[in-house]
Amino acid sequence: MSVFPPVLTQSQALSGLECKRRAWGLTRSTGSASSMQRELRVESRRRLIDAALHLLAPHADRNVEASNGLVSVTADAVEAGRTLFAVRSGASIKAHHIDLLAIQWWTLRTAGFDIDTCLVLHVNPQHRAPGPEPLFVKHDVTRAVRTAAADLASEVQALQSIVTGDRPEPEPGSHCNRPFVCPYFDDCHTGASTDPLSDLYRVKERLLRRLRSTGVTRIQDIPEDFPLPAVATRQRNAIQAGHAVVDSNLSDALDRVEAPVAFIDFEAIQPAIPAWEGCRPFEAIPVQVSIHLVDCDGTVEHHEWIVSGPEDPRSELARLVAPVVSRATTLVAYYAQFENSMLKALAAHADGTNRDALIAANERFVDLLPMIRDHVYHPEFRGRFNLKTVVSALLPDLAYDDLAVNRGDIAGLLLEEYILHGQPADAPARAALLDDLLAYCRRDTLTLLRLVELLRRMSAEPTH
Repeated sequence: MSVFPPVLTQSQALSGLECKRRAWGLTRSTGSASSMQRELRVESRRRLIDAALHLLAPHADRNVEASNGLVSVTADAVEAGRTLFAVRSGASIKAHHIDLLAIQWWTLRTAGFDIDTCLVLHVNPQHRAPGPEPLFVKHDVTRAVRTAAADLASEVQALQSIVTGDRPEPEPGSHCNRPFVCPYFDDCHTGASTDPLSDLYRVKERLLRRLRSTGVTRIQDIPEDFPLPAVATRQRNAIQAGHAVVDSNLSDALDRVEAPVAFIDFEAIQPAIPAWEGCRPFEAIPVQVSIHLVDCDGTVEHHEWIVSGPEDPRSELARLVAPVVSRATTLVAYYAQFENSMLKALAAHADGTNRDALIAANERFVDLLPMIRDHVYHPEFRGRFNLKTVVSALLPDLAYDDLAVNRGDIAGLLLEEYILHGQPADAPARAALLDDLLAYCRRDTLTLLRLVELLRRMSAEPTH
């Protein structure tokens, strides 16, 4: 029985141009655990496309599907059978955008369309609602797309033979995590050994080449006298020891956390189309906050707030946050740069005493991310210091797996649907989502509190 090669989707074809193994896997994929995130992003993108085409290409045919027998594509829009439109959410055009448009251009032309022009519509970063700057701008990328499409026929035919064959060998490179992390990243990078050199934290490629040239492939095998940065040295020592390594200076770093302490976390939305006056496209707007306030006697208070309607929330949120943070000697966050920017955004919409309190609070932040990075390493960090990884290793009972909403990017998308679009519309579903969002933000600040408690205990028994 003969086996016909599959008709590739545009995403499979694009992946195959970068990595044959990824394309091979995608042709056999039956779905992923990130379906919620994917559905939310699809809905957000649909609204963006509708808005852009309504303003700049109102007569174009939308969601144009075509297949040439090798690849099937869905173009955002085609006007008069000749002009291909693509809507992009970013403020610039990337190389992978051109590659995807080249696949659409080639497929449409070989499927019978007389495409001769390709235009990209994207949000204007200079726009501030309600204007007068235009919300979208238009760029002609015909020449770049035509050039990229020139050799696609032979490349796609070769790709079809690959995806119907045996699984290709890994092809490590920058495409593994740009413009996004490949779903097969761990499979390709950790299958050969545990604790590979690629897990080393911010070690220059020239040093990795030196190690590989001597036959070293695992972090635990790096010689003691090999020159590594301080964090990578601590990483090697922890992996060799099989337990967390704590720097003796951690206690001094913790001295900056003086009670009363406000452990604070914001959630924000970043709509492509500004929702309120004065906002820019993709500007982060705080819409939710959780604060665990620990007094000098150890008493803990919890404060939380979330937007309930489509009105601009910043003035009301400023009135609620300012009195709480004004009571704190120290504010603690993880990647405090974000919380700092949220307080600045609220201060711009606060009056008098509240504005002064929010501005002053920004001077009292302690960031746990650099504190942990510069003083603690656990073998389960695997070269990463994001909060979820750190918590899973150091406080596994507080890991986020038990929460319905357990990622900040998904929380932001859900908040945007909840606040700006009234979704879900069903009252019980809205109530359940509200509980889930509050639980996620609350877990973040409780985790910060417990982390500081743990770090104080660890600092009493440094291991390095």
